[in-house]
Amino acid sequence: MKFRAGQTVLTVILTLGIIGYVLLLWHGPWWIDGSHLRKKDLQPADGVVITGFRTMLVAVGAGVIAGLGLYYTHKNHQHTEKLFAHTREKDREQAELTREGQVTERYVEAIKLLSSENLTQRLGGIYSLERIMHDSERDHALVIEVLAAFIRDLSFRDLVNAEAQTAAYSSYRHGAARDDLQAALTVLGRRPTRAEPFDIDLRGVRLPRVNLSGANLSAADLRDADLSGALMYGANLAGAELEGANLKGTRLAGAQMSGALLIRTDLSHADLSDAKLHAAQLYGAVLSDAQLSGADLSGADFARADMRGANLNGAHLDGAHFVEANLDRAYLVHVRDGSEGEFMAAHLTSNTTLPEWLAESSEIQKCITECESRIDGSGKRKTWKTDQDSKVTPEN
Repeated sequence: MKFRAGQTVLTVILTLGIIGYVLLLWHGPWWIDGSHLRKKDLQPADGVVITGFRTMLVAVGAGVIAGLGLYYTHKNHQHTEKLFAHTREKDREQAELTREGQVTERYVEAIKLLSSENLTQRLGGIYSLERIMHDSERDHALVIEVLAAFIRDLSFRDLVNAEAQTAAYSSYRHGAARDDLQAALTVLGRRPTRAEPFDIDLRGVRLPRVNLSGANLSAADLRDADLSGALMYGANLAGAELEGANLKGTRLAGAQMSGALLIRTDLSHADLSDAKLHAAQLYGAVLSDAQLSGADLSGADFARADMRGANLNGAHLDGAHFVEANLDRAYLVHVRDGSEGEFMAAHLTSNTTLPEWLAESSEIQKCITECESRIDGSGKRKTWKTDQDSKVTPEN
């Protein structure tokens, strides 16, 4: 009703406008300048005035018509743009639905392939999931969970049924991880960099001698995992949880491990040269005969760590803590940014190779004497405990 009423009003206005324009064109010269124009027996001068007025009026009318034409052209263009945008949005939504449907189908097929008895099909499922993870940000977290579960399942299956596995599910060949397990780890380690709402759950996995060089496992949960002898050169383990993990003999040269949780982790004989261990927690960790040359150990906590025979040549020690850390036979020549106070509570012996500025310190020599006095007759160091009053007392 409102639309029809508006159309009626507009029609009336246009009709009146046209009538007024015709009347103005006809009688306008006399209405405007009637005192100077004759109504009868017109002279050439009168014609000039009338013609000029009507010419001006025609020009104005043409301008108004042109303006109205431009206005309606603009309105039509806007309407066309809105229709085009609406159509484009519908097409986009339809394409998105189609793409999501295709991704879902691919995901279902990939999951089916993972459960296959055929190694080639399992590998195809793994790499199909990688493609889905790259193509669909929405499915990124889901693919990570699936791959992590696949790795945990194979790891535990190989551990429990190592002797009973068929050729397709053999445990480890020539000291390397089986192909599908290695592929899943590789895909997980090179996933796209995106915000992830959870840590990768790889707790307790058994992955000795696996190759994770350059892998991105930042903030991964690897508590109690067995990564002994693994190749992890340049891996990203920043913020990872590795409490109680077995990293014996693991190659971690150049690895990023800032803020990693390495409490009671076995890193004996591990290669950590040039690794970034800034603010890492290594309370009670085993680092005996570990290679830490050139490593960034600033702010790291080595309280009660076993560092016998560890090589810290050229390591950065600014703000590191060595409270009750066993540094017997450790090599600390050329350590950087360290201070005398950092080693006052450590277990030092005459077998500890110290830099000259530490070896000449009377306080350090006193500390060495006290530490060696706590070694029993069998040559073993007495353990220490902290009582409720925070007083450190020896315990045989």
